[in-house]
Amino acid sequence: MISYIESRMDHQTRAGGTFTTASSGLSDLQLAGLIDLFHSDHHQLILNSGVSLPTGSIDKTDDTPAADDAILPYPMQLGSGTVDLKPGLTLLSSCNSWSMGLQGMGTIRLGRNSADYALGDRFDSDLWAGYVVSDNLSLSVRSGWSIWGNIDGADPRLNPAVVPTADPSLRGGRKVDIGVGINTLLPTSAGSFRLAGEFAIPLYQNLDGPQLEHDWELTVGVQAAF
Repeated sequence: MISYIESRMDHQTRAGGTFTTASSGLSDLQLAGLIDLFHSDHHQLILNSGVSLPTGSIDKTDDTPAADDAILPYPMQLGSGTVDLKPGLTLLSSCNSWSMGLQGMGTIRLGRNSADYALGDRFDSDLWAGYVVSDNLSLSVRSGWSIWGNIDGADPRLNPAVVPTADPSLRGGRKVDIGVGINTLLPTSAGSFRLAGEFAIPLYQNLDGPQLEHDWELTVGVQAAF
């Protein structure tokens, strides 16, 4: 999996002036595999084994009041710059029309990148339950918990005294959110289409510094089978 990212950040200076920076491009390439560790009629244990390769840029620049073509702070870069391991475990259970799941996923940075820093390690967990309403419709509810660390090292091209998002000690945080989802199967003459969506809001957020809070999140996916 690889993503194309477009980011914009609006700034306000201490003097009251405003300016905007932007960056865009491909993110880090992620390779992942699923290994079935245990499988029975109602339970399944899956090993998630993944790695992220540093294909996203950590050298994005833009014009700022301080300098033209200045290196952008950490949140505006497109990748980590490091090879990252992504291990995890998923437990699935089902009983009649009900299904339940528990998943824990980690992101472990291997060393520092070419700018002499490593983004903080991260751990994400999800607990969810689903109910099959009919052959073509199911509903779900999910609770997620995430924690991520501050940056190890620092990019020497950035000055934390100029902009707080350049301070590596202000990038950690944790949050808890809850989401509700719907999954529908739409049969057509050309095949079956599955449309899924989830709307999530945060219940708790604690950020170490000036970061983007989550107000809400909408995820939509489409699958086709022929």
